[in-house]
Amino acid sequence: MPLIEDIEYWLALAHVPLFPIHFIRLIQYYGNPRAVFEAKQWHPNWSAVEKDMLWLDQKNHHVLTLFDLNYPFRLAEIYDPPPLLFVKGDYKLLNNIQLAIIGTRRASRFARQISWQFAKALSEYGFTMTGGLSLGIEMASHQGALAGSGR
Repeated sequence: MPLIEDIEYWLALAHVPLFPIHFIRLIQYYGNPRAVFEAKQWHPNWSAVEKDMLWLDQKNHHVLTLFDLNYPFRLAEIYDPPPLLFVKGDYKLLNNIQLAIIGTRRASRFARQISWQFAKALSEYGFTMTGGLSLGIEMASHQGALAGSGR
């Protein structure tokens, strides 16, 4: 996992109801999340942070900040990038060329089979398949990618 100083305070700030742009501006102004809490006299939600830390303790679970060198550079270029990313798996794949196969959750058997085959072939050609793991087409393409190169 990438080393993040004061990870608990990063997670605590993520639980404050802020738009991403305000989160980022606070970090830029105060320098780090701990300083934000001290300056604003906010009280972190430590029970929520503890749950996040338990999740992070699991194998291949990571958190990336917008200021992390491993943060996906394409995502960092959008107008309002998420300040934290929770990643399960190899976070380095997030900078690869990615494709998503999307479609209905109520897909026919034939549609699921075709999306599985496409995803398998595309992953074998070096593409990283991405998606939200919805049922139907997305799930079939996810399974196809895993059957291919596993990316």
